Amino acid sequence: MNHIDIRNRLIYIFYWLGIVCEFTVSFSGYVTGGYHEPVIIMAGMGFFLLAILTGYDYKNIFSKSSLCELAVYILIAIYGLLCYKAQHSALVLRIGLALIASRIYGDKELVNKVIKLFFYGTLLVMALAALLSAMGLHGQFSIYQNFRHVPETRYCFGFYHPNGFALFYIRLALMAVYLFADKIKCWLSPLIFIICSAPLLLAKSKMALAAYALMAVLTVLYTFLKNKIKLVSIITFVAAIAEYICGVLLLILTYQGNLYDNTPKGRFFIFLNDEIMTGRLTSMIQSFEKYKVNAFGYGNVLVTSENGFVSSLFSEGLILLIIMLAAFLYLYIRMYKNKDIKGMIVLICVFAYLIAESFAPYFNKNLLWMMAIGYLSISPSNLEKDA
Repeated sequence: MNHIDIRNRLIYIFYWLGIVCEFTVSFSGYVTGGYHEPVIIMAGMGFFLLAILTGYDYKNIFSKSSLCELAVYILIAIYGLLCYKAQHSALVLRIGLALIASRIYGDKELVNKVIKLFFYGTLLVMALAALLSAMGLHGQFSIYQNFRHVPETRYCFGFYHPNGFALFYIRLALMAVYLFADKIKCWLSPLIFIICSAPLLLAKSKMALAAYALMAVLTVLYTFLKNKIKLVSIITFVAAIAEYICGVLLLILTYQGNLYDNTPKGRFFIFLNDEIMTGRLTSMIQSFEKYKVNAFGYGNVLVTSENGFVSSLFSEGLILLIIMLAAFLYLYIRMYKNKDIKGMIVLICVFAYLIAESFAPYFNKNLLWMMAIGYLSISPSNLEKDA
């Protein structure tokens, strides 16, 4: 075994150990406690850093492409460290290290491999949590308490909260769509989505059900029109534009909303806030009233909003929100050009679900960052090595 083989083997080991660490901590606070979480997070960051240092192409470091790439890496590192100082959280650094390590790793099929690991691992953990909770050995199978000022029973299947279960279930379903939508018979896809909606119906998470319904409609459409990819891509693109317009209108409504206004507009706001968004519009308004927007955020010391974009704006800062929105736009355009319908469906549904849940800055929960691997994992240095 020569030194190149040893180097490639080390990159492989370090990278996948980092991914396993990210997968492990993704359940902390949802299914498991966080006692060992800092150790695993630090280990994961260390493994990604080792993969970067081991795999970087030092021989061509002074080439124009390598210098530009190195400058970007340094900027990401500086930004991540500034965020850590402001937020007392390594979330931004973790995203940066994971994406840089993925680019250094240089595998065209890396996104599929990472999503497969997360899919089968998540499926196993969720099945075990549900089984153990049903047997009374772990957590609670269901919770009876006041939700939205109404006492009701909601099922959480071993998770600490029904909405936490819904978050992982939606992530699992989206990964399944990305991995297996091509293999599903068109007549079978509606039946699968109807059957698989049962856990979400029991969890009674309205926004999760809305995201699931959007995913089901787009995926069923894709399975029925596989031979008309251009038509499906156009329809999916129109759905994305409609979603973005709704997001802007929602933001405008939030700024103008008044819970004490008895006009038709005010009553509509109250209905939307109470019945559809389950109080999220109120929390968004309160966030803008209480806190000032800054570049690097305040960290998790602030309880801002369940809306993923607003929460990220205050917790991680304006810069990360802009980067995330730019990443959504860039990846979506690339996927549209490549006719990657499954990827487009994933991004549309992630964007929609971020209206309801705060998981934006987590590499191991936000599929946006995992999808980015597919468009970042081939660096110029790796192309030169392949040649």
